[in-house]
Amino acid sequence: MEIIATIDALYIYPIKSVGHVALDSVEISNTGFKYDREWMLTDREGNFLTQREFPIMNQILVNSIDDVQISLQYNNKSSSFCWNNDNSQIIDTKIWNSQCKGKIETRELNQYFSDILKSNVFLVRMQKDSRIKSNEFMPQKTSLQYVDGYPIHIINKSSVDDISTRSGESIQNLQFRPNIVLSGIPAFIEDRFTRLNINGSEWSFAKKCVRCIMTTLKPNEFIFNKEPLKTLASYRKHKNQIEFGVYMYSTENTETRLQKSNVLHAQIS
Repeated sequence: MEIIATIDALYIYPIKSVGHVALDSVEISNTGFKYDREWMLTDREGNFLTQREFPIMNQILVNSIDDVQISLQYNNKSSSFCWNNDNSQIIDTKIWNSQCKGKIETRELNQYFSDILKSNVFLVRMQKDSRIKSNEFMPQKTSLQYVDGYPIHIINKSSVDDISTRSGESIQNLQFRPNIVLSGIPAFIEDRFTRLNINGSEWSFAKKCVRCIMTTLKPNEFIFNKEPLKTLASYRKHKNQIEFGVYMYSTENTETRLQKSNVLHAQIS
């Protein structure tokens, strides 16, 4: 069975666990969206850092990004930094159970984040093809950035609205940090996706996304709340894990461009 959905929003998160950039269009390959989680903050041993340990990271905004520089904002102050063109500082980095190579960014960028987090940290950039993953959910060997485990994360606007209605709170898309927000389809139909045609590129369902406490941080806030996890636990819990949204991967080595309002064709079980 096929259903048709519309792209309601597109997001990237250039630095893992830091602010988003909302896009009207984006380049997509089997690795994921261009610039999405290409960078990550680590401790001095190369271990990844997230909002779980440093919720203040949720208040660091990304104004813009390109091949030359990034513009960041914290405490209503904007700062721009050029990327490091020196490839001499490559270190071993770790994200979950993956070991991969990362290039340390400039001293100015490292100091910027160290001052905010009040901890000595590195900003590192993923080195191409240093993280190749496959598993039972994604049998195709896939080159990944600093994502949790899969190239593309999709949520359904109707499903977010359903949580808001049940919880009595206004739950926002960005609390789930998706790449694609779909509209025009019933709540939780995304659970049944098997394949997705994304502008001529075929993507396969990997698994549902397991949610954590980070979803309780509203955009630009640093205090953990109860929702949406409390409500999700009442009807979206499976084997002691709370599920919301889906991960997709591609078996094709192709590149294309997505735009807001594009129509996607989804095969469902």
